[in-house]
Amino acid sequence: MIATWDDRDPQAFEGAIQAIEEATKAKAPVIIVVRANMGGNEMNARRVASYFVKERKEYAKHVTRGNGVDSETGTRTFDPHPDKQFHPGPCVVLIGGANISSCESFLDMMRVAGATLIGEPTPGASGNPKPFDLGNGVVLFVPSWRNITLDGAETKGVGTKPDVEVIVDFSCFQTEDPVLAKAPVVIKIQKRKSP
Repeated sequence: MIATWDDRDPQAFEGAIQAIEEATKAKAPVIIVVRANMGGNEMNARRVASYFVKERKEYAKHVTRGNGVDSETGTRTFDPHPDKQFHPGPCVVLIGGANISSCESFLDMMRVAGATLIGEPTPGASGNPKPFDLGNGVVLFVPSWRNITLDGAETKGVGTKPDVEVIVDFSCFQTEDPVLAKAPVVIKIQKRKSP
């Protein structure tokens, strides 16, 4: 489980990285749970995603705004793990309505890496907020970009759709977790399909 990509809590993903490294060595399936993750530093998300690709991958585009002018469209990429550690899959990622900002970018990374996203759609809220000091003790965080999919669609208010949708009523979590229960089923199907 990775609860945040925030730099202020590096332990939130260090344990996950260790588990992914162990699964990589064992060639064991991985379930990554980010349902409560509301973003943070996208570079931390890239660090985790790097285990699942063998070459540089494009995962999203963006347009920034400065001085009242839009930039050219930029393309964001992530690279394979620097030590060539590669997890062959299967990998599933459990997602939900709390996933915004750099966590939605992580989902884009994992989708292009071949992972299966399971859960509920995300809201589509990524603005790369930047601080603006108003000079009176108030700092305002203002969106600085528009996040765009690789095929050119803006993600604001649209978000990421799961590959396997599981809509849940939170009362069911008292006795079960239907999203987590779906993960081993999907992994078994993926293992049967793999060569």
